[in-house]
Amino acid sequence: MEDIKLIYCNYFGTSFFLKRCTISQFNKVQLVFGKVAFDFTTQELVDLQEIIKSALAHLGDIDDLNNEMDLWNVVLLIKKDNEVHFAYLELKALEDLINGTLFHLSFHDIVSDLIAI
Repeated sequence: MEDIKLIYCNYFGTSFFLKRCTISQFNKVQLVFGKVAFDFTTQELVDLQEIIKSALAHLGDIDDLNNEMDLWNVVLLIKKDNEVHFAYLELKALEDLINGTLFHLSFHDIVSDLIAI
């Protein structure tokens, strides 16, 4: 744990910064869930947040789905060529993981700005 700076975690996954990393990973959020890990810029997280929000809204509009939501699989294109399959509840947990990560990043920026004043 000394090599990472934890940002946020829930039962589904964890987000953190690597303290020691390659140049390509510098200032990128590491998002780990299940057996996969991705690195994201903040803007990529915001974009993914919108995709997930849109997918969940679309699923919520399907009347037949309401009784069996936990049985549906959703395929998201996480990065350029990386499709990941999610059950509905996993998608909700991923949404929470990304929302929590972005909240903590924004909170950290605000606190840093206040301290700098």
